[in-house]
Amino acid sequence: MQWIDVLKREVSKQGLGAVAEMMETSRAAVSQLVNGKYPGNLDRMRARVEGVFFNRTVECPVAGEIPAQQCFSNQRKKPGSNPMNLRFFKACRSGCPHSQQKQQFGGEVIPTLYVSTDEPQEYNPHRTLHLLKTQATSQEDSSKDAQLTYIQLLESEVHNLAARLKTANKGE
Repeated sequence: MQWIDVLKREVSKQGLGAVAEMMETSRAAVSQLVNGKYPGNLDRMRARVEGVFFNRTVECPVAGEIPAQQCFSNQRKKPGSNPMNLRFFKACRSGCPHSQQKQQFGGEVIPTLYVSTDEPQEYNPHRTLHLLKTQATSQEDSSKDAQLTYIQLLESEVHNLAARLKTANKGE
């Protein structure tokens, strides 16, 4: 089934607004896609549809294995004073093959794997928690900053897990 057919099916089932919200794009963009009138980058939108509705995941150099849709969200985050957002900002602009951002920082392309499957991946909570703890404590900041980072990472992971469960429940 083509990605555009899946998008049309989801719009008819869930509605334009719900699909646009899941894809983190405008209702107008989804409407234009469904009606074959989208003037923008179709590859970018195809990747978004696949990330939301095909269980596509990517190996992020910052967050490990994440849904492709979250990868797109992370790319748009402003660095600000949040250490995780700064890590995403730098990684997404340092040659990550999943990034749609212009490369701004020198260095070699970050090696990574693109994992694509139509079936949900087995969730390994021990591996995930270890990864989150490692990421939080790898900061050269004070312990309070590390705790805040860890909380943000856990929050992000809970959202990822909820998305996986929602997708798995739809398949039943």
